[in-house]
Amino acid sequence: MQTQNLKTIGDDGYNLNQNPLAFVLNYIKTNLNEKISINSLSDKACMSKATFYRLFKRELGISPNDFILTEKINKAKLLLAQPGAKVASISYELGFSDANYFIRAFKKMVGITPGAYQLQVAKQIIH
Repeated sequence: MQTQNLKTIGDDGYNLNQNPLAFVLNYIKTNLNEKISINSLSDKACMSKATFYRLFKRELGISPNDFILTEKINKAKLLLAQPGAKVASISYELGFSDANYFIRAFKKMVGITPGAYQLQVAKQIIH
């Protein structure tokens, strides 16, 4: 009996069967609401923590933690653009245990607070 090699392609174009990081990237993107540790990611990639970290940084140019934070902030921007969205609710929805940390991280990456971002998006929709 012949078995068929099925390829799974993630949203980012990585072949999930061939690239050891592709599964991890997909996992991160689909589990942004969870607290994701480097240990759990390295286990999913079947690598030591040091090897995983080194490969991730080499392939993507940023650390796993920075990638996770960037993905969470990008998701937060989408959620903040929805009418009636609450900053505290979004911060907890994305796995931040502290809304103040979320606000600081958002401001550091985007340049403005989540509340100011909401106002900016609302103004763009009106005009």
